[in-house]
Amino acid sequence: MPQFRFTILSIVSFVGLFFTLTGCVSPLNVGEYERYTDAGIRYEDQGDYLDARRCYIRARAAAAGGFMPADAESAAVYNIARMNGMLGYYDVAERQLKESLKLEEKVYGVDGGHASMRWFELARLYYAWGKYSESVAAYEHAFPLADERDARKTDPVTYAACCRDFADALDKVGDTTRAQKERELAASIHGERPEPKILYYPVKSNP
Repeated sequence: MPQFRFTILSIVSFVGLFFTLTGCVSPLNVGEYERYTDAGIRYEDQGDYLDARRCYIRARAAAAGGFMPADAESAAVYNIARMNGMLGYYDVAERQLKESLKLEEKVYGVDGGHASMRWFELARLYYAWGKYSESVAAYEHAFPLADERDARKTDPVTYAACCRDFADALDKVGDTTRAQKERELAASIHGERPEPKILYYPVKSNP
């Protein structure tokens, strides 16, 4: 999965390779992991974040109990965190996103793997939470990681959407000059896809 992609399918696309390379993985747990992840995706598509969370929790249990790779468990924890954000449980979502990063460190090292995706998720979570300084800091962490993966070229429309979100956070902390630069950057980016890939915006604490 490219570092910067945000689609649900990208969350689990990398898992199959490890299934084939890791002989001690339980096939029953692999099936359960995939089944509950797929069910979570369906519930999420319907806007049923509570049942989606239940499914992702079961997927995590299958990953942990089946000796699956750490990044498979990380993906499940990331999914659970997103659902908690959508349900307004900010403190739990924050803790789980950071846990997801720690799990992936075991496979990819610090800030490797899907770290930029987790940091962008944290940035949007903090923004919804009203923690604008933390949101800015998370964006500042995420963008260099995405740039290392050449995300502006591989997914320009989503990159531009993140620039606009970053600009909103900068406005909230009074850094209007940087905010304008981010909006100008977003406006300068042109991509083939008419819409950005799915971005998850937690429910706002102060609508």
